[in-house]
Amino acid sequence: MRRILYAIALAASTATVAAHGDTIGTCDIDSDYGLQITRQALLFSRDEGVPARIEMARGELRIDGRTIAISDADRERLLRYEATVRELVPEAKALASEAVEIAFSAVQHVSNTFNSPGNVDKAAERLVLARRRIQAEIDASFEREAFNEREVEQLIEETIEGLLPALIGDITGEAIRIALTGDENAAAELEARAERMETAIERDVEARAERLEKRAEALCPTVADLDGIESSLELRLADNQPLDLVRLDRD
Repeated sequence: MRRILYAIALAASTATVAAHGDTIGTCDIDSDYGLQITRQALLFSRDEGVPARIEMARGELRIDGRTIAISDADRERLLRYEATVRELVPEAKALASEAVEIAFSAVQHVSNTFNSPGNVDKAAERLVLARRRIQAEIDASFEREAFNEREVEQLIEETIEGLLPALIGDITGEAIRIALTGDENAAAELEARAERMETAIERDVEARAERLEKRAEALCPTVADLDGIESSLELRLADNQPLDLVRLDRD
C-alpha cells in the first residue's frame, strides 16, 4: 500500500510541476497584468491597481484610455517591445499546451495502471474532456481574451486535483479488499503495477518535463529583454513611477 500511495504522489507531483513548466516561472518573471494581443495592439489589463489598462499600438501608448506623449527614442523602444512580445507568444502558448499534455500524461498513467477494466473507458473520457477544456482556455488566450499565467496554472492544478480523488478512492478500495481477503498474489500484483507505473512516470513523464523546462529556459533571454526595454524607457506614469509590466528577479 505504501508503494501504491507513493506512486500516486509521484504522479500528482509530476503533474503539478508540469503545470508550472513555463517561461515565467522558470525565469523568475512576474506580472500583475493579463495580456491580450490583437492585430493592431498589445493590451495589458488588470482588475486591481492603477494603471488598469495599458495599450501599445505600433509605437503609440495609451494608459487608461489616455494617449501618452513619448519621445522618439521611447517610440522606438516600444516598437521593439511589441515585436519581442509577438515573437514570444507562439512559443509561450506551445509551452503551456505541452505542460498540459505532460500533466495529464501523469494522471493517465495512474488511471491506466489502477482502474478496473470497466472503469478505464469512463476515466479516459473524463481525462479527455478535462484536457480539452484547459486547451480551449489556452487557445483562446492572447487573441480573444487576456492571458493570465496564474489563472491557467490554477485551472490545471484544480482539474488534476479534482480527478485524482476518484482514482485514489478506487485504488484504496481495491487495496483494502485485497488486504481483507489476505490474497497475497493479488497484493503482490497490485504492488507490481505501482512499481511499473513509477518506472513509466520516471522514464516518460519526468523526461518530458525536463525537456519542457529546457525549452522554457531558452526563452529567458528574450523575456529578460522585455524587462530591459522597460527599464530604458524615459516615460513616467502619473505618480512618476516607470512602466512596470514585468518584473525580473536578477538575484
